[in-house]
Amino acid sequence: MLMPGLLPEFDVKPRVFVRKMGGEYLEIAGVKSFERNEHGSAGAEILFVIAEKQDEAVERILQNQNDRFVDVKIELSMGSLMVMKFSGQVDHYSSGAVGFAMSSDITTDVVETPDMLH
Repeated sequence: MLMPGLLPEFDVKPRVFVRKMGGEYLEIAGVKSFERNEHGSAGAEILFVIAEKQDEAVERILQNQNDRFVDVKIELSMGSLMVMKFSGQVDHYSSGAVGFAMSSDITTDVVETPDMLH
């Protein structure tokens, strides 16, 4: 079930980044779409449709069975830049899709000039 108002629905393609705690954010390639699902007491999950081929460093983070905890950053550019961040676990990863079980609330910041980020 989609939760309206918790994550905006836009036609723009988001940029999604993942990192291990304290590490550098690495971009997940080819994000085509995303949605948030609510699983009652089990919490929320965010699902992304992504490119099948990912950078090796990104794959190591997403496939690490011993440490599934990650920080996720989502960037949406709509004139200004909306940056959403949350922490969670890699719930599942296969070529073409990744899901994160959220363990924190989503924080949102709006940056007026996207050039300042990079």
